[in-house]
Amino acid sequence: CFSGRRFQSLAANRVPNFTIDSRDVKEGDVFVAFKGERVDGNDYARTAIERGAALVIIDAAKTAALGGLGVTILKAGAWNLVPDALITPLALAVDDTEGALQQLASWWRAKYAGRVIGVTGSVGKTTTKELIAQVLAVRHTVLKSEGNQNNAIGVPLSLLRLTGEHDYAVLEMGMDRLGEITSYC
Repeated sequence: CFSGRRFQSLAANRVPNFTIDSRDVKEGDVFVAFKGERVDGNDYARTAIERGAALVIIDAAKTAALGGLGVTILKAGAWNLVPDALITPLALAVDDTEGALQQLASWWRAKYAGRVIGVTGSVGKTTTKELIAQVLAVRHTVLKSEGNQNNAIGVPLSLLRLTGEHDYAVLEMGMDRLGEITSYC
């Protein structure tokens, strides 16, 4: 759903940040709503728009919460119908926000010319990631995943922080189900 030049025009505007916490939204950010065990991020999409989000990626069944805000709501299949010059705020209504985030990160990663180093294993991932990043940073500009953002949400969010200024990205990748590392790669 993120292919083509339409999202490119949003990306060209240098999206400052992708976030899953509406309290962290700043002007121009992209807010991705996730339903967690205790909190449904879709309930905070309205707050994200009010705080200045340029785009919210929201569960298609929850878009009514954005009524009255002047938000253009797009279904994933209609993304290519958007004019090249995007007028924000926008809401992208999808059936799977986690899948949409991963697809977006994959698209963004494909545009990155630098090297990505993935660190995985059962023990010592965070320490190893930090050491590799520190050694590379002596001569290069390095992006590293923050803390232990090593899951299906954290890895894509880290990838979406890549810019042309980064020579390397060092990402920690954890797993709790078979095949998860493959999907990150």
